[in-house]
Amino acid sequence: MKKFKVLLLLLLVILTTGCGSRRAATPDQFKEAFKDYTVEDVSSEFSFADTAYKVTSTDNMIVYYFKCKSVDVVKDIYYDEITNVKKEAAADLIANNGTDYKFKEEDIEKTITKGDNYTIAKYSLRDTYYRISFIEDTYIYGTVDIGQKTKLDNLMTILKY
Repeated sequence: MKKFKVLLLLLLVILTTGCGSRRAATPDQFKEAFKDYTVEDVSSEFSFADTAYKVTSTDNMIVYYFKCKSVDVVKDIYYDEITNVKKEAAADLIANNGTDYKFKEEDIEKTITKGDNYTIAKYSLRDTYYRISFIEDTYIYGTVDIGQKTKLDNLMTILKY
């Protein structure tokens, strides 16, 4: 009986957590999640994307959604943007702590979550919060004033990014 309970518990855990992958949001799902904001089609500005949207709000929130031609393109964009945010964080820390400050990457407040087909990176700087995610062939980049990070997190969590 004890083995049966352990097996049942293990099966329940596997069924409820899945196997570490997520489904990418379609362009329509993205627009629906951000229906209360200004959503602009910017596909013509980005040759690497099949579909691109930009969301803006009155409180300095900006979110980009890209459905790209391949997963490799998405990963390249993701890692380029992570590098840009790290550079901004380094400059922010040096400006805050003086020119004698020796920057270390572990000084950046960040959280990175990875699964089989997705990665979510969250960076908190002094004034700005970034959430950068990709699932399969889609990529979402969001930025907002640090005081509004919960708002951005909630919107992106709806889409599982």
